[in-house]
Amino acid sequence: MQATPRPIHEATASHADAINALGSRAFGVNWSLAFPRPGNLQRTITKAPRNGWAFTVTLEDNQVSGFAVIKPHMGEGQVMLESVWCELGFVTVADTHRGHGLGTDLVVDAQRRALAAGRLGMMATIHAKSAGWYTGLGWHVGDHGHALVIPDVRTRRYGPMVWVHQPRMTHPRWAWTRLDPARPVTAWTSRGGRVAQRDLIVELAAQAAWT
Repeated sequence: MQATPRPIHEATASHADAINALGSRAFGVNWSLAFPRPGNLQRTITKAPRNGWAFTVTLEDNQVSGFAVIKPHMGEGQVMLESVWCELGFVTVADTHRGHGLGTDLVVDAQRRALAAGRLGMMATIHAKSAGWYTGLGWHVGDHGHALVIPDVRTRRYGPMVWVHQPRMTHPRWAWTRLDPARPVTAWTSRGGRVAQRDLIVELAAQAAWT
C-alpha cells in the first residue's frame, strides 16, 4: 500500500460520462445491466448520498482515472435494507493508470466510508483473476462455485436473517471483509450455503450486542 494515497473524490453528475465509459469497458454486460442508460447513472450519482450509495473517483489532470461504487444491501423488490453489511459494487482503474496503487486506494477508501456510515462488513462479487489481489488486501475469498452466507441482525423489517448469495457464471468468486476490528462480523463461503445453525446464532447475538 502506498505511504501517501492519492486523493479520492466524491463523484458528481459531471463525472457520469467518464465513469460510464470506463465501467462499460471494464465490466461489459454487468455494467449495462446495472446502468442501461447514461441517465440512469447520472440520477444514481445525484441521489447517492440519500439512497445509501457512494460513488468515488480518482482524477488525473481532471480526468477520471478510476472509480468505486458502494451499494447498500437490497431486499426483494430492490428495497434498501438497514444492514451491518454493504457491497463494493464496482471498482476499476483505467488501463493507462494501472500498477500505481489506485485500485488499492479506492478499496481502502471505500472501506473507510462504509465504516463511517455504520457498516461493519463489506462483500463483493469478483472475477477469479482478481482473487489474489483481494486476498492481498486482507479480504476473504471463496472458492469457485461457493455461495456466500451473511448473517445480518439489522434487517429488522424481516427479522434477523441470513443472506445467501448463490454463485453466478459472470462472477465466479465471492469476497468479504471486516471493517471494524473491534466489532468483527463474520461471513462464510461454502458450497451450497450450508453453515452450522449454532455458528449463525452466535454471530447474530454478537451483532445484536454491538448495534
